[in-house]
Amino acid sequence: MIEIFPVKSKPEQERMCLRCDIEYENKSSVYIASENDSILGLCKFKINDNTASITAISSEIKPIRNDIAILLCSSVINFLISCKVEKILFEAEGFKDTFIHSLGFKKTDDNWTLE
Repeated sequence: MIEIFPVKSKPEQERMCLRCDIEYENKSSVYIASENDSILGLCKFKINDNTASITAISSEIKPIRNDIAILLCSSVINFLISCKVEKILFEAEGFKDTFIHSLGFKKTDDNWTLE
């Protein structure tokens, strides 16, 4: 069964980012998707005041499966909504517009935004 959960420990977040070839940032948070102790994917995000940004989505085995990316993003978005952030930006690179739009983001100027 696939499990999605936050990684609370900063040393563990750093280790997971390294495994998925993502730059670790101390001010970011991380959710992972796992199954049978295998990491299927990772979503890194940060919150600044009332705005949050999804900054990276990756996995150990490239490319990340679409279903895993959707599960991760949906979990992070639900968490951010529960935190009452006013705006969520999608800044992760390497995703098609149709994928980002399917998550509910709208393109305004050069930003993908969910309000």
